[in-house]
Order: sequence, then structure tokens, then C-alpha cells
Amino acid sequence: MKIVIAPDSFKGSLPATGVVEAVAEGIRETAPGAVLIAQPLSDGGEGTLDVLAHHGFEIHRVTVPGSWGEPVVASFASRNGVVVIESAQAFGFLPGATATQAVEASSAGVGHLIKEALTFGPTEILLTVGGTSGTDGGFGMLRALGARGLDDQGNDIGQGGGALRTLASLDLSGLDPRLSKTRLRVLTDVTNPLLGATGAAAVFAPQKGADPDAVALLEGGLARLAGLVGVEVAEGPGAGAGGGLAFAAMAALGASQESGAQAMMELTGVGAEMKGADLVITGEGSFDSQSLGGKITGVVIEHARSQNIPVVVVCGVSQMSAAVSGVTVIEISASAPSIQESIDNPEVFLREAGRTIGRMITDGR
Repeated sequence: MKIVIAPDSFKGSLPATGVVEAVAEGIRETAPGAVLIAQPLSDGGEGTLDVLAHHGFEIHRVTVPGSWGEPVVASFASRNGVVVIESAQAFGFLPGATATQAVEASSAGVGHLIKEALTFGPTEILLTVGGTSGTDGGFGMLRALGARGLDDQGNDIGQGGGALRTLASLDLSGLDPRLSKTRLRVLTDVTNPLLGATGAAAVFAPQKGADPDAVALLEGGLARLAGLVGVEVAEGPGAGAGGGLAFAAMAALGASQESGAQAMMELTGVGAEMKGADLVITGEGSFDSQSLGGKITGVVIEHARSQNIPVVVVCGVSQMSAAVSGVTVIEISASAPSIQESIDNPEVFLREAGRTIGRMITDGR
């Protein structure tokens, strides 16, 4: 029996590679004859580079400016002319950030990562934009790539989304010319526009430390940037992803916007590996209605269904109100003394889930 094990990470608990290893170990104990195909996945957020390394990408490390100008060591991945940049490596979310930090956070480090990636002469760059620390509309990234933002006196404005309130003009003529020779793809499954009640500042900035005054400041700055670069793009779904990184990439750099989950399926080749499989195992920390709305777990289920392959979802907790056709759900917290115990020691309960799946196989269920 051929079994493809293709889970996302259990966020805050165990990376996807660890989930695969634990489930596989359990299956081998009770179904030693099964052929196991390890295919850890990511939706383009946390853990993306670890997943890509498993799939043959080379990892490159470089020191770039962090969200507040401090040097950070960030990584990107490359394989056969394709580069994948995880924005959060240089512009990563900071729990407990203050309102001041929220308005000063800059995406400059993302631009530096792109510049470093361009030295490899890639045919395409995929930019993931989840888990960022600021809301600067991607201005820091653009400036690192050669753009200039000026105030009404002709002076360069400061860093961070708060500085956009003084933005009077934007000069894109100095953008790195290598960008025009490279296809840029922004990976996001967020549908929020850049501005308004469902935009980057209103919805996501409070999670990054912004108080109401900071949200208003950031919103005003983003509106100025949008007016100079592209209001139509700003109004489109997904422009608000990554604190507006997606907007800058699309409006100023000509990037296409794509589903992170679908792109990761393409990059890892999981869809091809499913051909001829007898069972697909996927999963994530929380299996809920959003899982079927474009997240990686739902995309794996869709691919398996299209080939009439049964699916087992292994999750920390399931919040599905109804059964999902063709899917068996194993909730590891159900066999743990508490949900926290399953979070703290997931390998123990994932191995047990694997043993359960192995018994299902050997019993012919």
C-alpha cells in the first residue's frame, strides 16, 4: 500500500517535517509493509523554507536589516532558477510589539533579500508575505530595491508605515533593472484589500501592536502610497497581505498574486506523488472551516478527491461541525490528558495516530 503523508505544520507545536516523521513511525509499527512517501507541506507561512529544504531546495543565509533596522540573519531558498523568499525571515511578527514599533516597522529587509536573490539570476521569485511585523505598504522593500519616497520638500521620508503620512511623491525609476527580467509571484491566501475597514491597517495592524491612533496613522499613510502607485490594485483582494507587501509587489513590481497553498503543491510536486496512492494523510494543528477554504490541508484533500483517494486528516483539534465526505479525522488531543499536553508533546500523540492508521490499513478499513 502506497501512503502519501502530506501535512502542514502544527503551528506553535511541531514543524511539518516532524509531523511526517512521527506519523510515519507509528504506521511502521502496525503496518510495516506500507510504502510511505514523506511530503511535508506549508501554505507559504511559517516553516516554508524547512519544507522546501526537504524537497531539494538549497537554503541561503544573508544578513539584512530587520524590521527596526537591526541586523538579522535571514534565509531564502533556490532550486533550478526558482527562488522562494519568506518575508517573515526579515520582517517577522513580534509578539507584544508596542504601538511605536508597529508604526516604525519597515519591510526593507525583504527588499535586501530580493536583491541578494537576484544575484543568482533567477527566472522567477516567489514571495511569501505571511507573519510580518509591520504595515508599511511594502515601501521599505521598494526603497531597498532602488525606489525613492519624497516629502513635499523633496527630502527622503523615514522608515516604517508611520512615515508614509509625509509621502508626497514616489520615484520608481531607480528600481533594480534585474527585476524586469525576473517573474515575481506573490503567494497569499488572504483576501483583504489594502485600505478600509477590512484592510491591512484596520484588520492586521492591531495584531502587530498598533493602537487606534496608530491604526489611523497607518491607514492614512497607506492611502497616500496607494494614490501614488495604484488605487485599483489597492482595492483588489489580497493587496493588504503582509502589511501591504502584496500591494507593493503587484502595483510597483508587476507581480502576480497566487494562492500560497496551490503554489506549494506545485513546488513540492505533491500532486504528482499522489498518483497511484492508496491513502493520503494530511493535517494541521486546527482543522476547521477555514481549512477547506484554500488552506493547504483543504487543497490536499481536493487533489486526493479528484483521484478518488481516501484521506485521513490528523489534527490537534477539529472544529468541524459536520463530517467531511471521504475524510477520516483523527484528533490527537482526544487521546491526550489535555489539549496543552498534545501541544507540548505532539510526537507522542502523532505516533499513536500513526499506529491507529496502521491498524486501519491492516484491518482493511
